[in-house]
Amino acid sequence: MRLESLELEKLALRVEADDFEEWEILRKISSLAMVAYDCAVSSILLRPPPALGTDSLRAVEALVERNPVIRLTREVADTERNEFGFVVVCREQGFICLRHADDRNHYAIYVEGVERNVDLASRISYIIANLLGFSTLLSFEVRFGLYELLSNIVEHGLKEDGRQWVQISLQRKVDKLNVSIVDKGMAFDPTEAAEFDLAAYLRGGRRRGLGLIMTRKIAEQLLYRRECGHNKTFFEKSMPSLGRNRKENAMSRFEIESSRTVRDGARLFLLSGDLDTKGALVIEDLIEQLLEENILKAILDFDKVAFVSSAGVGVLLGLVSTIREKGGEVFFVNLSPKVKSVFGLLNLDDYFKVLEEEAFTG
Repeated sequence: MRLESLELEKLALRVEADDFEEWEILRKISSLAMVAYDCAVSSILLRPPPALGTDSLRAVEALVERNPVIRLTREVADTERNEFGFVVVCREQGFICLRHADDRNHYAIYVEGVERNVDLASRISYIIANLLGFSTLLSFEVRFGLYELLSNIVEHGLKEDGRQWVQISLQRKVDKLNVSIVDKGMAFDPTEAAEFDLAAYLRGGRRRGLGLIMTRKIAEQLLYRRECGHNKTFFEKSMPSLGRNRKENAMSRFEIESSRTVRDGARLFLLSGDLDTKGALVIEDLIEQLLEENILKAILDFDKVAFVSSAGVGVLLGLVSTIREKGGEVFFVNLSPKVKSVFGLLNLDDYFKVLEEEAFTG
């Protein structure tokens, strides 16, 4: 499957499918639907394989009918090819996405180095990785790694001039996905991030600095070099078969939708959205609320949280350590496999207390 066009404002996609086996295309459409839901995609216009048989086409139509985001089309995409041999997928202010005309497994994204584009570029990369054959979970890891690397570039390397452009390349080679980032910011080697020490981190009172440590654990290979005034960062992921992870809700804005008192006087908070840098501010406010109201037993419901960045992990560590210092405890519930994988990067599975939903609703 390949991305033919992209409308940023609505986050609308046009996708061409070229898989002929019914079982394969059904699986890929289902996987794409999950990723699209995570990324808050508004619509997908999908052109099925022209040679798809009648029975297979009916199966595809039945699957699409159950997903309001996807619509089928028979029309061939009207693509624009530039002078460098790339098809223009998207060209809007501050954001360009290209696909190599002769290599359907090679995409390039160019973005202005501003905060808005960090999340946007990481979401589009998440979608592209999935279209290239990654499972939803490992496509998510690509999103996470790019989000952290781009955040570091924009916040530190380009802080003096956000008008500089950053180039991102995603290319599948056999069973590997090679990702590269090139920028003209200040020299900084992300491979030199220190090892994570939980005790030292909590003693230091910092809630930042985890992103590069976690990215280094995600990447099977993370390389950096400085050439001719450019930073060049590369990381690699292996290509597994497509997975079937459960659907997760994803909204770009993080919030606490509701709270209520449950068993044993614990306060349950329903979280929603992406727990990124901005979302971390919401958790910081929650810490103050818990202390002011002397709430020493809190349960955070992650059912509607599809993405947690290093800033989110940092503020959660701060929340848990603060409440424990007061003699209380914080519990997590309904963690998705993706969020669990983020916590696992720092071996926090035992530090965070996870409950089954029945433990406080039964």
